[in-house]
Amino acid sequence: MMASEPAPEKQTNSKNPLKELAGQPRFLAIVIACMALSAAVTGQPRVAMWVGFCFAAYSAIANDSIQTIGTFIASNKQRPWWQLWAFIGGVFLVTMTLSWMRFGGPEENSR
Repeated sequence: MMASEPAPEKQTNSKNPLKELAGQPRFLAIVIACMALSAAVTGQPRVAMWVGFCFAAYSAIANDSIQTIGTFIASNKQRPWWQLWAFIGGVFLVTMTLSWMRFGGPEENSR
């Protein structure tokens, strides 16, 4: 009877999350600053309400934008990357130009 060789160890692609974060000092600084801001306004309900609202609004808008652009890019894989970005940039330029002409400034001024 032959001795069997030990099974090879599985290689995982997972990295240590702490090492990943350590390589992102700017991101860590932003997260720490946001946490400090949240802690600083905890005792002031009106200010804390607006800080929380701003965090939630940014999160929702950023997530929706990434999902929309990601879906557009994924569904048009057959096209060169530069055509996709030219189209996205064109939509942005048209939107901003029309807004500037109609409202006399950036689109957010009309809100």
